[in-house]
Amino acid sequence: MKYVCASSRLRSVFLGSESSLFESEFHVKCPNCKSQIYFFFNEVHAIKEELLDFAKASNLIIETEYSVEVREDLPAYVVNTKCGVCHINTHIIVGIKEVQPQRFNAYIKSVITET
Repeated sequence: MKYVCASSRLRSVFLGSESSLFESEFHVKCPNCKSQIYFFFNEVHAIKEELLDFAKASNLIIETEYSVEVREDLPAYVVNTKCGVCHINTHIIVGIKEVQPQRFNAYIKSVITET
């Protein structure tokens, strides 16, 4: 499978309570058709296999001894979804970190599509 990275800039998208983070809807633009792709942070998973190798090779994530991170001390995850318009498989690389008890920062690092 071949992947294409649309961006690699880390941008903050949320600062607030845990319940608000997992109940809020977020969006990114589809790199293919420019329509909105909506997702929730409760859909995050660990980055696996080929996508992990691609993200490391593209310098989107850093692999440490214990985890993968989008920047130092910011764990990396992925939301696997599909564009509702062009139906291309899309992987959104995100970072989530608890900064205070019950208070979270959430970031979007990159949007990766399959070709």
